[in-house]
Amino acid sequence: MLSDTLRALIPHAGDMCLIDEVLSWDADGLIARTHSHRRTDNPLRTDGVVAVAHVIEYAGQACALHGGLRARARGAPPSPALLVAASQVELPSNPLSDLADTLEIRVTRLQGSDQDAIYRFEIQDGERRLSSGRLTVMAQRQETA
Repeated sequence: MLSDTLRALIPHAGDMCLIDEVLSWDADGLIARTHSHRRTDNPLRTDGVVAVAHVIEYAGQACALHGGLRARARGAPPSPALLVAASQVELPSNPLSDLADTLEIRVTRLQGSDQDAIYRFEIQDGERRLSSGRLTVMAQRQETA
């Protein structure tokens, strides 16, 4: 189970925090693991199924963890970010809820600033690649009055 300290880096609460464990991370990327796609109480389930498109949510949460860990390493507070684009997404052929293995999520930061980034993601089910693509995240801009 992901520690409360790391859960705070994901912009969701409770059962919507889908990542179970961070295996490793550095300035360039993060590797995480989860089995939440198999839980019957997974909030993404509709009619008992976690759809293939939800790989984007899993990858987005891994990006949020990575961005938060990078900020913390710089001594800065994590800044909320928005997923603004998903491209070149290769979806799995079966619903995530049908998969028996633990999912491994890898995100690699391709470019960006301390606030914004483009990530490449890959999700594996055991040794088999399920999904890949790119996500663009941007920090939420604070409006000044």
